[in-house]
Amino acid sequence: METSGPSEEALSAAKDAAAKLMDEGALATILTGSHARGDAHEESDLDVRAVGDGPDKTLKREGGFLISFSAMSLEDNQKAFEDPDQVGEFVPGWRTSVLLIDPNGVGAELKQKAEEWDWDGLGDAAPRWVAEQMTLMAEEIHTLIGNLDQGQETGAAAIRSQIALDLAKVLSVHEQILYGSENDLWELVGEAMGDEYADRQKVALGLKGSDFFDSCTAVFELFELAATKTSDLLDERQGAVVDHALELASARIKN
Repeated sequence: METSGPSEEALSAAKDAAAKLMDEGALATILTGSHARGDAHEESDLDVRAVGDGPDKTLKREGGFLISFSAMSLEDNQKAFEDPDQVGEFVPGWRTSVLLIDPNGVGAELKQKAEEWDWDGLGDAAPRWVAEQMTLMAEEIHTLIGNLDQGQETGAAAIRSQIALDLAKVLSVHEQILYGSENDLWELVGEAMGDEYADRQKVALGLKGSDFFDSCTAVFELFELAATKTSDLLDERQGAVVDHALELASARIKN
C-alpha cells in the first residue's frame, strides 16, 4: 500500500519535539511509527526517538498531538540489529523512519544499516533464541494448568492471554517475519502458520465467542502447534522440558 508520510502538522510537531531532544544531548532524532509510514489514524501518537542521550519513554501532549519521546544509545541501536528479540519491529521502524535532525549523519547510517539488514546476519542467534523461548514458555503452560486446577480463573485468564501473545513473537522470529507495527504481528503470524493456528489464536484471544475453558484449550493447542514447528531447534535439555509440557497440554486438550 502506498503511503504519503507524515502530514505537515505532524512533521512540524515532531521537529519541535526533536529539537528539545537534541538540546538534551541526542546525536540524532527520527520520527517512526504510523505517522512516519503515513498510515496514522486521528489518535495515533507521534513516535519521536532520540539516538543517544534522552528520556526513557515519556508521553506528552503538545501541538495537538500525543507525543511519545524515547531515547536509545547509539551502541544499543547497533546491538538491536543483532538481537532476535528486537529485530522484528526495530528494523522496519528504522526503514520507514523520517530523519528529523541528524547533524552528523548518525541517523542516516542507522537507516542505511536497516535497509541492508537481512535475517542471515543473525546467524544461529535466531534459532537459539526461539529454542530457549519455547523452553521458557513451557513454564507458562505449567502455571496455566496450576491456576486452572486451583480454580484461579483470573490468574489463568491472564496467563492464557500472555501465552497467546508471546507465542506470536517467538514464531515471528522462526518464520522470519518483520512487522512495522506490533498491531500487525498476530495477523502476520496467523497467515504464516496456517489456518489452524490462526483459528486457535482467535479462540484463545476471545474473538470467536469462545467460553473461558475453550480459550484455555486453544492456548494448549497453540503451544502444541508451535512446539511441533520448532522441535528440531531444541537440544536435549530443552526437549525434555518442552516434551513434558506437551504431555500436560495434550491431556488438557483431550479432556
